[in-house]
Amino acid sequence: MNDAFKAWVEKHQIGPGMNDNTRRAFYEKYSAERGLSSLPAEGLYSGFDGSVGPGWVPILDRLAGDLMKLGWTGGLQQVKEKFGGLRFYIRYDGIPEDRHEAARQCIREAEAESYTTCEDCGAPGSTGPRPGRRWILTLCDACRGGPLTSDDIDA
Repeated sequence: MNDAFKAWVEKHQIGPGMNDNTRRAFYEKYSAERGLSSLPAEGLYSGFDGSVGPGWVPILDRLAGDLMKLGWTGGLQQVKEKFGGLRFYIRYDGIPEDRHEAARQCIREAEAESYTTCEDCGAPGSTGPRPGRRWILTLCDACRGGPLTSDDIDA
């Protein structure tokens, strides 16, 4: 979990992910034995269920604010990058049922914005592979290592 994402979790007091409770004890023992960094405070999202690059943290920041205005209490199941775009799955704790569709719309808008925002630095980006790779990411030309060409897409 990068520092920007970890700060977002702490700022919004994002709750544990869907697998945090079962993995926390194992990870704490494993990390202590190897001198690895510790997890966020108990009861916060650990990143076990995914995280995203620092360029998308402003998108997450706006999304959390919008969801909290609807009553969201920070219950997050998973956040990740998939096929170059943001995926954000929440628990609807605190959001009245008549506002669930508004919450889903906020999430769809944030996910759509991610397809034009570099996940690494937040600059305008495009979706495609890094040169010589097949993994689809949304990156700016600088973070990708140059502009996309038809050879990159057809590789």
